[in-house]
Amino acid sequence: MTSNFFEKTTDRVLERSLLMDGCARSAVVLSRKSEPGAMDEQAVLQMQKSVQDELKLLKTIGQKLQELMVPRSKLLSQKNENEMVKKEMDLLNDNSVVYKLVGPVLVKQEVDDAKLNVTNRLKFINAELERIEKQAKELETQQRTSREKIMKLQDTFRAAEQATVQKALSSSEAGRQVQAAAAAQTANK
Repeated sequence: MTSNFFEKTTDRVLERSLLMDGCARSAVVLSRKSEPGAMDEQAVLQMQKSVQDELKLLKTIGQKLQELMVPRSKLLSQKNENEMVKKEMDLLNDNSVVYKLVGPVLVKQEVDDAKLNVTNRLKFINAELERIEKQAKELETQQRTSREKIMKLQDTFRAAEQATVQKALSSSEAGRQVQAAAAAQTANK
């Protein structure tokens, strides 16, 4: 299947070229294997493998980014909740009574201890959020790099494909006919 990929792709491009120029596709058979400068099968297979590997990597990175969003949103909601508790506790005076829920029981707690617990919880949550944000930035950088590699590989493949098609068109009788027909159509416009 992959051994004929480039030949099939070249046929499709040639067919499109012929159809775009208004010429009927006559029985044009080009021998690509004997063409000088044609891209060899190994290079095509290597390029396809490279693109597939990069696509797998890109998919994996995307999944990791998605997995980071669940704990991030959970931590953000905990942060908001604890900030609201801290604001309420800042309104309390030292004589106030604070109760902490331990299981099904409310236990009396000192105001200063409760404030300290909430402050420590907020520090921990902020540290976890920073860690997750750092991981997300690293993954986004990897994702951007991977996308750039894929685009470069695709551009290289397209350029090689176009060069081969151009050589096939210019070296074949059909190519000369297509070029003549295109020139005639351009002259008529």
